[in-house]
Amino acid sequence: MRILVGARHPGAAEAVGPVVYELMRRGHDILLIGVDGNSQQAKTAGGSAAVFEGQGLQHTALSELGYAGHPARVPERLGRSLIHLYRPDRILVGCSTYIPGDELGIEEVLIAAGALSSSVVVHIVESWGNWTHREDVPMASSYAVLDSLSAKIMAARGVPEEEITVTGHPGLDSFARPSVHLRSDELRESLGLSGNRAVVFYGQSWETGSAIEAHTALAWVVDSLQPRDRLIFARHPRDPRDYASVLSRAGAHILESDLDSHQLLSVADISITQHSTMGLKSALLDIPTINVLHADDEPQMKVLCGGFPLTVLDGNYEVNTQHEMGRLLSGELKGKGLNLRKTLGVDGMAASRVADLVVA
Repeated sequence: MRILVGARHPGAAEAVGPVVYELMRRGHDILLIGVDGNSQQAKTAGGSAAVFEGQGLQHTALSELGYAGHPARVPERLGRSLIHLYRPDRILVGCSTYIPGDELGIEEVLIAAGALSSSVVVHIVESWGNWTHREDVPMASSYAVLDSLSAKIMAARGVPEEEITVTGHPGLDSFARPSVHLRSDELRESLGLSGNRAVVFYGQSWETGSAIEAHTALAWVVDSLQPRDRLIFARHPRDPRDYASVLSRAGAHILESDLDSHQLLSVADISITQHSTMGLKSALLDIPTINVLHADDEPQMKVLCGGFPLTVLDGNYEVNTQHEMGRLLSGELKGKGLNLRKTLGVDGMAASRVADLVVA
């Protein structure tokens, strides 16, 4: 089969990439569209290309297709042109964050062009609540989702239940074998962490809405650090905000590092975030994980799931106030990875299941 694949943001690329590998292994012909995130206009709107490069996947950039404009304002004619020239048997897309008022990215134009040509379009939705129904974008043919809670959210947002398949997150397949993400004493030593506790704060993209402002969440952590704690701030690649004034309050507790977010999983004793997928990854690796949340965050999701999904699955520690943060960081926290991996069915086969759905 000829399969046209597109993803815009890094998170979407992490889900799509392993499926592309599996489809290629099965002998299918793939045209993979990646979006650069290096230019000033693309910095907060792209980024999938870097992930595909890191995965060793050959991809075609938007610029190579003759489009040099904003990654979130891709003309619909580009999708139609790709289908006309490549004539795919199937289309596979990721699910990048939608900002209300934003225009179309590569995923949306491929879905729209696929619907116009009656093509089968499979949409990977790898995170709870990541997909939002849009009147200006047709429905895909089918949706591959993380778990049963995701399926419930999707159905409530208008996707017919028969079009939803629980496949798991392909980007988490390696987390079924936690040994590949083992704690690195060598990296810890290089950071001077001997005898200290590494607290990693994973930031958010600027467009992620939260009733607790990102600077406030970080301040709660800074003001709750214990004597042996060393704070590493992992800025989200799509977050241009300035945190210098908050981080300066950490003083000698702050630890500068050039390690990327995934390398930091090898040194973290505690991971803290608001909604970042890095929180899910750290929790799966048995790293004690704290989510800073507010009652007003994602109200529909909480009603449908009975709370924040990772909390409902007992995979994390949820914090709603600075007092709660202080109480947690002053005590001993345990990881909850084993039960979480079982509950989410992280078995290393998600990419294969999505590939099955694509070629069915």
